[in-house]
Amino acid sequence: GPKWTEECWLINYHFQLVTNTDSLIDEIANPETRVISTSVGIEKLREVVPWILRGLEERLKISSSPLLVLICENGRSLMGDNPSEYFFKLLRSHNRDINFDEIISVPKVIVDCAIPTIPKNPSKEIQIGAGRLIIQNDSLAADILNDCELVEFVEDASLWHSIKLYGYNSLHCFVSVFGYFINAKYVDDVL
Repeated sequence: GPKWTEECWLINYHFQLVTNTDSLIDEIANPETRVISTSVGIEKLREVVPWILRGLEERLKISSSPLLVLICENGRSLMGDNPSEYFFKLLRSHNRDINFDEIISVPKVIVDCAIPTIPKNPSKEIQIGAGRLIIQNDSLAADILNDCELVEFVEDASLWHSIKLYGYNSLHCFVSVFGYFINAKYVDDVL
C-alpha cells in the first residue's frame, strides 16, 4: 500500500501511527524507536507478527537496544493466553533462532476504557473519565513511561484483564444488544 504515517505528540511523547508495512518495519528497525504497540484485535495479531518480526530482524543487524512492545488487545487467544503471552508464542513460532527475551520486553497491558461519569447537567453534558494504561511491572516500561501520569504499574495484571473483559466490555455489549432490540439511539435510552 501507499506510504502513510501520522505523527502525534502527547506530553513529551512522540507517536508515529503506521499503517504501511514498509514504514512499520523501518520504525521497528530504527534504534531510536523505544516503544511499539498493537491495537488490531487479538484475532489479527497473527497477521502483524511477521511484519514485527521483520522489523526486529532488521533492528538486530544494526543495534541491540531493547524495544518495549505493548500488546493493547482485548480478549484471549483460543488457548486462553493473554494477548502478551499469545504474541510471544506467535513470535517464537515464526523464528526460533532469536532470543526475544534479550531484545524486547512485552509486559501484560490493559487499556482501561474511558469510564462514563455523571455530568453536572445531564441534559447538556457528556463526560468521560480518562482511561489508563495498566502495565504489569516491567523495568523497561518503567524506565520509558515512568513520568506518564496515565500509566499505572501493577504487580499482577490478570485481575485488571478480567475486569476489562468481563466488566466493562461485557456491560457495553449487553447494553448495545438491548439498545438494538428497542431501537434506542443512546445508552441513556437503554438504561
